[in-house]
Amino acid sequence: MKNVVRLGGLLALALTGSVVAGTIDAGLEARLESMPAAERVSVLVFLRGQVDVGVLDAQFDAQRTPLVARHETVVCALQTQAEITQGPLDEYLRGLADDGQVANVRAY
Repeated sequence: MKNVVRLGGLLALALTGSVVAGTIDAGLEARLESMPAAERVSVLVFLRGQVDVGVLDAQFDAQRTPLVARHETVVCALQTQAEITQGPLDEYLRGLADDGQVANVRAY
């Protein structure tokens, strides 16, 4: 149980960033403003929120965490970060797709 609590604390430390509005590349913004309303353009969305693996690694080393626990913690941290950051964005984009404003939404 002690390791579970410790790992939970590590996850909280490792998850950085939050879901906030970002910036649109100036070239894309100019293209969007000048293109006809019916025209489509492909874009990639890069998310800022990432897992701070350096923090995890330092904690692992300090606590002499076994490899199996390290692996499990990193995978859980990555999955949690993906749910936090990608979930709301995916929901938003799917809503736009339902309204016909975007098409072919794919998560990588």
